[in-house]
This record gives sequence, C-alpha cells and structure tokens, in this order.
Amino acid sequence: MPESKSPLFIFSPRHGADLVRMSEGAGWRPVLAEDIESSPDTFRRSGAWVIVIDARDAMGPARKAVVALAEIAEKERSAILLILPAECDHLPWFRRNGVTHFIFAPFETRNFVEAVHFAARFAEQVSGGRRRGLRGRKSPAALFLTDSKRKRRRKRLEIDLKPALERDEIHILFQPQVSIATGKIVGVEALARWHHPELGEVGAEALFDAAEHSDLNLELSRHVHAKALREVAAWPALLSNLRVSLNITAGDIMAPGFVRNFLALIDASGAPRARVTVEVTESGLMHNLDTASSLLGQLREAGLCVAIDDFGTGYSSLAYLKILPLDYLKIDKRMSVDILGSTRDSVVVRSVIDMARSLDLAVVAEGVETQEQLDLLAAEGCTYSQGFLHSPPINSAALQDLVAARN
Repeated sequence: MPESKSPLFIFSPRHGADLVRMSEGAGWRPVLAEDIESSPDTFRRSGAWVIVIDARDAMGPARKAVVALAEIAEKERSAILLILPAECDHLPWFRRNGVTHFIFAPFETRNFVEAVHFAARFAEQVSGGRRRGLRGRKSPAALFLTDSKRKRRRKRLEIDLKPALERDEIHILFQPQVSIATGKIVGVEALARWHHPELGEVGAEALFDAAEHSDLNLELSRHVHAKALREVAAWPALLSNLRVSLNITAGDIMAPGFVRNFLALIDASGAPRARVTVEVTESGLMHNLDTASSLLGQLREAGLCVAIDDFGTGYSSLAYLKILPLDYLKIDKRMSVDILGSTRDSVVVRSVIDMARSLDLAVVAEGVETQEQLDLLAAEGCTYSQGFLHSPPINSAALQDLVAARN
C-alpha cells in the first residue's frame, strides 16, 4: 500500500466518484479532474506521479486529456494508466501519444489497484529510483530538484547547440501531408531534430527554446531552412512535385532584411519557390501583425505560399484570418482530436473548417492518428491531413519509398 496517502491524479468525466472510492480504499489520495482545461495545472499541483485517464463513455475527452497531459508526464517521469472499454482498436493511438499502461473495463477494485501499482513501479524505474514507493506529495525540495534538472538540461543544450551547428549535427525529417480526396502525398513539413550524444533525440521545440536562450534562434532557423531546402532541391524526380513547408518564427519575420534573405536562401538552394510554403504560428505575431502581414504578402508575391500553423491555440485567430495573406490554415492537433469529442467540440471544428473554406483557404489537419478522425475531417471538408496515421517524420530516403508505394 502506498505510504502517507500518496497523490493519484484521476481524469474521469463519467466515473470519477467510483475511482475516488477505489483509490481511497487502497490508501491513495485521489486528485480528481473532470474537465480538460484545468487538468494540466491540477496535475502539476497534485504532486502525483501516476495519471489515471478514464475513457469509459468519454473517448473524445480522454484523447484530449492524453494530448494535454502526455508531454507533462514525460517531463515529470510520470506514468499514464488508461482505463479503456474492452476495445483494442484505440490502443495504437494511445500508445503513440504517451500512455504507458492500460486496463480494460469492466474490472474489479483489486485489478485497478494492481494496475496503479504497476504504473507506479514504472514511474520509479524511469526516475532512477527516486520515487520509490511514491511516498507522499513531492516536497518543495523535490520540486526544486525537478525544476533544477530541467534547467540543467536546457543549459546543456544551450552550451552544446553552437558546436552542434558548426558540426552540422542538426538533421531534418519530413512528415508527409496527404490529400484527403486522393490519398496521395502532396507535400511535407520539414522538422528539425538533433541526436544529442548524452540527452538523446531533441525535437524542434526544445531546440528552438535552447536557441532562444542562447541568442542562436536566427542562426538555427537559417541552418534548418538551408539544410531542408538543399535536401528538397536534391530530391529525385519521384519527389519533385512535393511541396515543402518551413516553419518561421516571429523572430525570423522581424529580422532586418527577412524577405530578401529568405528568398536568397531558397534561390541558392536550387529549390523552386513555387514548391515552398512558409508556416507561421499564431503566437508572437499579434504585436507586429501589420508588419508581418506586409512581409508575408511580399513572400506570396514572390511565388511562395503562406500557412497559419496551430490554428485554434491562441486568442487572436480571427484577427489573423482577417489581416494575414494566407493560402492554408493548419488546425491544431487538439482540434483534430476534438472532432471525436462532444457535439460542441465537433461543431467548433466544423465551424473553423467552414470559415476557412469560405475564405478560399485550404485546410490542413495536424495530428491525425486514426481512420475515424480522418473520415470525420473529410466529411467536414478538410483538404489535407498530416499525422501518424499516414507516417511519422521520416528522412528523405524513407520518404521516397513511401511515395513510391503510396502514390
């Protein structure tokens, strides 16, 4: 039995009272969340190292909860226990999105308790034994150590990033974008990766976070853009019709001479301008929206396409649609999950797609993981899809094989 009433975080929109009763009877201190919005903050405050997500009668909310909590759980070395109706079809999606354990319903209390213990044991192992027995809430000192470890990791990345750029250690992967109407791969998004010799695979978010804190964000962007464009220019005829999407930041756009330098980079690579799409996220542009609109308009006039990325994550979405010169709208992966949620969730997604189509914007759905998602998005008029249902990010050689097989 866990000591000192160890906290156990539970997300359960339908059966929370039953799970709380089971948990308390087994000696845990349950922290119950019933809505998505407050779940991340509630989990952080709880001090729990095991997350229980209950998908019974709530598959859509459960998926949204996994998306909201999985990244935090990974950083905190926590385990996610999924309660699932006796259906195996959903397991691959949950596994790919960070769930570590599962139990099928219906179950007896003792089965649930044992499943929690298995998840707790896993959390202990991945934390190097520092969570032995899950003894109570993390103390302020433990929280400080966790935060310190995260800061040390970021500091290590900041120190090692400059040499990594000089040694050309940052590599590019490409995630396919598929036409929903034809099923063919029509484009890719270029994504930066760094295999750190000690910290392992580092994704774009951590990369650019380290770059920002070490004043290397513009240098990193230029390096990633140039490398991706050179690869695209060297692709064989089989891939010669694919578009490539490059992510640009607010810092890139506001840098002196951005349009001139960016176009020069494309031309120097040998990649045709007509095959390049720039993707701009909502965050960070609002304070300079008019300037950004002008600069992005110049890129469109030069033959490039423009997409707004992660649409639906910010509060200024409508302003972006009104002002920015856009060709594509990429809906955030959480909205792709929402299509399987409640009636209200699906209405919001449908409205966004309808609004984009009325503005003559093609809609790209990110984070598509299941055929059910794809079918619903297709029915609502989504144009393209991107996600693990089609392929994870892959290198150019694997992309060539995939296109040969699929197209």
